[in-house]
Amino acid sequence: MKLFVTLSLILLGSVYAHCAFADVKAADDVATDAPAQGETSTAKEALVPNETDDTQALVEPNVIYVKDYAKTLEIQALAATRNTMDDAVKRCMKQGGTNAVCLCEHITESQDYQSTLKATLTNHPEWIGQTTNYIDDQGVGITISFIGHQRQSEMLDNLQCSE
Repeated sequence: MKLFVTLSLILLGSVYAHCAFADVKAADDVATDAPAQGETSTAKEALVPNETDDTQALVEPNVIYVKDYAKTLEIQALAATRNTMDDAVKRCMKQGGTNAVCLCEHITESQDYQSTLKATLTNHPEWIGQTTNYIDDQGVGITISFIGHQRQSEMLDNLQCSE
């Protein structure tokens, strides 16, 4: 009976490992399927709504595959400053504040986020309005929408805080 339980656990563990590594393998396949020339490349991805006109036509966004490690660190730094801002605002909102009030109370974090975004886009103007993808240290594909970051920054620019 003990042997049966042990073998069952081993089989269950191997199925779990296979499933977990299938996701990593799929992310790795995406990176290897990207063109190998240069340190970044673009590829067509899923369809998104076209915001440039009133129709509901769909356009295919370009995804920029970032392979240069230093550039991935810049993307990670941007994500870290955004997470710091988001965490501070979430804590404030749990205490009853509104999103706008909490953003104003944590304006330093918001300004850090915006300056990091501005520096990142100054260094990489090709990322403006684009989506980037890179493979992290664990082999997982990470996709970042700079469109989303830019919209967040515009919202922060329009935020009315009392001094």
